[in-house]
Amino acid sequence: MVDLGCSKHMTFSREAFSEYYRLEDPVLVNTATGAQLQGIAKGTVTLQVTIQGRTRPILIHGVLHVPGLAGSLISVLQLQDRGISVATEEAPGTGLSLSLNGKVVGVAARVGRAYILTTNIQETAYRTETVDPKLLHRRLAHLNNSSIQGINIVTTGLLGPVGPMETHCSACIMAKTVKIINRAQLERTTVPLGRI
Repeated sequence: MVDLGCSKHMTFSREAFSEYYRLEDPVLVNTATGAQLQGIAKGTVTLQVTIQGRTRPILIHGVLHVPGLAGSLISVLQLQDRGISVATEEAPGTGLSLSLNGKVVGVAARVGRAYILTTNIQETAYRTETVDPKLLHRRLAHLNNSSIQGINIVTTGLLGPVGPMETHCSACIMAKTVKIINRAQLERTTVPLGRI
């Protein structure tokens, strides 16, 4: 196991941490677009890195948990400060190799304007044989009923279509995103302006 030491790397994923410590005061992180996000915790992340077909674990300490990030970031400068050398691979622009004491500890492939660390981690948002449609509706930001019923077509991990929700979500009813039609006849008022 390789220990990459203490460095200020960031991830959006709470599940990635093997050690997790909540910060008393959140850390502000400025993004390239000018937005400010809050880092709410720090900890250790274990990555399963694949090098020449072999997988080995590496520890990254001091990783900042920033829930608003779109992905996970590793600082090349801070890796170099910890004695990890970063070199481009033979064909320019194809990737990077990370070495510690002359031994390769990771490789990253270039994708667009970023480098993606080669790991064997597969992210699964939801995998189960039976699904409660109401739970899935809440976890997917109150997605509408018809979209949830067809979600097995565009995702992996579900064995078949998701059934319809039997009752409406109370949050959607309060937010008036559900139209409830009441066809029962109202009682007549006995005084003028009795319904106001």
